[in-house]
Parts: sequence; structure tokens; C-alpha cells
Amino acid sequence: MKKVQELETKNPKQLVYRIIYVQLLLTVLMAAIIWTIKDFKAAYSALVAGAICALANWYFVWRVFRYQGAREAKKFVIAFCLGEIMKLIILSLLFVLAVIYLKVAVGPFLISFIINIMIYWFAPFIIFGFEKQ
Repeated sequence: MKKVQELETKNPKQLVYRIIYVQLLLTVLMAAIIWTIKDFKAAYSALVAGAICALANWYFVWRVFRYQGAREAKKFVIAFCLGEIMKLIILSLLFVLAVIYLKVAVGPFLISFIINIMIYWFAPFIIFGFEKQ
């Protein structure tokens, strides 16, 4: 509970951007590990997948956090919905383009893509912990 109260005083936009930075850091780490185990193409594929996820999440955060405060709650909700839709479109489009035009190694690309999406899903648990309220 104390952790939640501490985070309430911080800027939520900064917290969400921190998640994106963690995504990028873990992507680079994952690519380095894949490079030592497999080859450069596999590592490159993991980096591309991480970059796609980070770019889509960055757009979402930029779109949503333009509106803050009680007076702009309606705009926030609309921006959230549109941001999520656009994020999914960006993810889908860049995913297909990467597979078709960048000739990525599909296995490492998919693994990195899935891990990056899971990082964003589980970020609230990582940030706030699994405390009982």
C-alpha cells in the first residue's frame, strides 16, 4: 500500500515512459543473449520486434497523456480508446511490414514480440507489486 501511495505523487506519464524504457532495455539484453546463442539475424529480429512494440506504446502514451485533470476526463477517455486502436493498428502494420520486407527470423521475432507485449501487460504488477489491498 505504501508503494501505491508513493507512486500516486509521481507523474503518471513518467511512470509509463519508464515502462517503455524497460522494454527497450530488456529487448537489447534479449538480443544480446540471442546473438551469443544463435546469430546476428536472430538478434536483429528480436531488436526489430522490441522497437515495434516500444514505438506503438510510445504513440499510445503520447496520445493519452496529452489530457490530464478532471476537466479533461472525457477527452482522456476518448484519447485512450483511440490511442489503443491506433496502437493495435501500428503494431499490426509494422509487424507485417517487418516480416515481409525486413526478412526477420520469425522465431526470435515472435518471442521478442510476445515478451515485449507481456512486459506492458504485467507492468502494473511489477510497479505496484502483488500487495493485498
